[in-house]
Amino acid sequence: GMNFGPFNKNEIFYIEKEPGYNKIFSDGVKTVEFILNRKRLFFIEAKSTSPNVENNDSQQSVEQYVDERIQKFNDSLQLFSSVCIGKNHTTDTPVQFFENDYSKKEFVLVLVVKDYYEDSIVELNTLFDKKAKALRKIWHMSNVVVLNEDRARKWRLVEPVRLI
Repeated sequence: GMNFGPFNKNEIFYIEKEPGYNKIFSDGVKTVEFILNRKRLFFIEAKSTSPNVENNDSQQSVEQYVDERIQKFNDSLQLFSSVCIGKNHTTDTPVQFFENDYSKKEFVLVLVVKDYYEDSIVELNTLFDKKAKALRKIWHMSNVVVLNEDRARKWRLVEPVRLI
């Protein structure tokens, strides 16, 4: 896996690891790994691999993969919103994370695929943008972002490589 961070505890909400939401998750809600609050609000989904048309994976499997990730982003946005308006607080919810005014923040959906080929990122990103169009319009997002591990490191989402 990838080592995300380091992050300040006040800027991150590990939505997928919140034990208070286990009942929601057992009812079919799927979420991203975490939400990161910086100059923009990043909804981060991480995967080790992805189907790739260039590797003879079918277009259908790539589209299904994208649809599943978009469902996670959608569920995460809804759960985040319900927590913000006080409908889904649990004792595990990091209160300081939700004491911010998010109305002026840009929301960014980020998919990090650890071992994704640099050459294929644009194609996957274009498909995500297209399939997430309604979601982007509702939330006033300019685009979605697909990164591999190297690009995620440049965005300061993944720990730097340590040379011994």
